[in-house]
Amino acid sequence: METPTQAPCVRLAALGTDMTTAALLVKPPAGVKLLSAKSDTPSALAVGAITEGAAGGWVRLPVRAAADGRPRVTLRYSDQSVQVINYRTLPPFDEHMDTYGRFQADTAFFTADDPFRRSPSFMPWDRELNTTVLNDPRTFVVGLSDDAGGGANEGFASKMRYRPNQHELEKLDLYINSTLWGKELDGAGVPVSLQDHSSHGVRSSMFWVPLPSTNESGQPGYDYPKEDFTGWIWDRARGDSLGKWDPRGLRGMCATRASAADG
Repeated sequence: METPTQAPCVRLAALGTDMTTAALLVKPPAGVKLLSAKSDTPSALAVGAITEGAAGGWVRLPVRAAADGRPRVTLRYSDQSVQVINYRTLPPFDEHMDTYGRFQADTAFFTADDPFRRSPSFMPWDRELNTTVLNDPRTFVVGLSDDAGGGANEGFASKMRYRPNQHELEKLDLYINSTLWGKELDGAGVPVSLQDHSSHGVRSSMFWVPLPSTNESGQPGYDYPKEDFTGWIWDRARGDSLGKWDPRGLRGMCATRASAADG
């Protein structure tokens, strides 16, 4: 008997239990037929009958999420090859959004004193350690801007636009008025808001690292761990620059404020 060969694996596809018309579309190689499709957890994901004959040689498989889980669908072909599709099945969208909102507002919302003035805000969260991520070898990840740093705040604002509630809106409002817009300068003339008040540009990162090649001092009150100096690091000038390298930070901040206004 021939040993089955492993075809490329689809890493992950998300599917909510309220998605009733979802389908997996498969296009076998010429001369090869899809023989079977089986879910390893039918209680979380059901797979319907194989439907052939679609234009372009595509095969359609109805899929329906039934419960929260991480099921896998195994496809077997006539040439003995096997392919695996990894799914993440989720609760209904509204329920999923409410869970996300509660977590961000009541668990991940960062309010501790911070030398870089990143508080209050929605910082990245370490699910293994169950704590806020305050430093990273990639400076922009913990600087509240760019895709990585600003994503949590923009995501929460998007949730407020779609499904607002008063408690969570108050947290978003606190972030906008204290950190995103905040105060333009502190007593020493240091910018403490993410968004520049005169140009409305967005700082590239509120977190920064003194470059080893310069004599620049670090942020007062912050003890830099050694890993801060080993990755994709930005110094203060690069962090304070108004996003000239990447307009995504500005788009994200505009979306955050617009969502709050709509809410």
